[in-house]
Amino acid sequence: MRLMPEPAGFKPTLLLLVVLLLSTADILAGNNQSGRRESRWFISGGTGAALLTTEFTSDFAILTNEFNHAPGMAFHFEAGRRAGNHLETIVRLDAYTLFGKSDLPEFSAIGKHHSLSELIPGEPVEYITQNSSVSFILRYRFRGSNGSHYRHIRFHPFAEAGIGIHSFIADLRYQQPPSDDVSTLIYRKKDGETPFGVALITAGLGARIGKPGRVNTVLQWNAHVVDYGTIDAVHNYIGDERANTKTLIMKVSGGITIPLQKRQAEHPYLPFAR
Repeated sequence: MRLMPEPAGFKPTLLLLVVLLLSTADILAGNNQSGRRESRWFISGGTGAALLTTEFTSDFAILTNEFNHAPGMAFHFEAGRRAGNHLETIVRLDAYTLFGKSDLPEFSAIGKHHSLSELIPGEPVEYITQNSSVSFILRYRFRGSNGSHYRHIRFHPFAEAGIGIHSFIADLRYQQPPSDDVSTLIYRKKDGETPFGVALITAGLGARIGKPGRVNTVLQWNAHVVDYGTIDAVHNYIGDERANTKTLIMKVSGGITIPLQKRQAEHPYLPFAR
């Protein structure tokens, strides 16, 4: 069950924002210095680690962590297009695993939510969550693409932000089977009743390292804010009321970016020109 009903106009608003983002990219790409549209498509991929950092309420009150969270493996793939000298628009696919353990469970939901009604007191537990998301991102590169004829390796820092949809399956289980007749799995939580997952906001910093028009190395850090508070499979309560919480996930990664078509020179050299 979602902690907070999704506004009826959320999905149309998200779709409108995506359309505006892509339209802006197309306009900017058509107004670059060469006076014509250029193909600046690229693809990227990478791997790294993701960590559930904390949960917080709608009024930004940080909740006490009920697990000792541990990093899990993360992967991503993205396709994007340069839009002018500083902007890039990107569609990114993320997949990562989150882990956490509690050797002495003292969850706020015990005695209040049916998912923990058969929890054996004092038995160490853990959660494992499989996550996936698709995000639409606008990236700003602090160093523009002018001067594409340099031959040395360059460092190109960037900042980015975007919105997306997040899906997950979280399992709460005993670390060790309590007995032969008790299942290890305590509770399985999915991303609510909506068929498309829950809302996601992402922001990040990074850098691209390499030569223009070549395969480059990319290093980046991202923060994901997921509009859901049960990524660790356990609901959150403040007193007797279920808390409307959100989850902050940190992700670091490294990878490569591959240009699909090299940018043409503004003034190509013609051997017969004088």
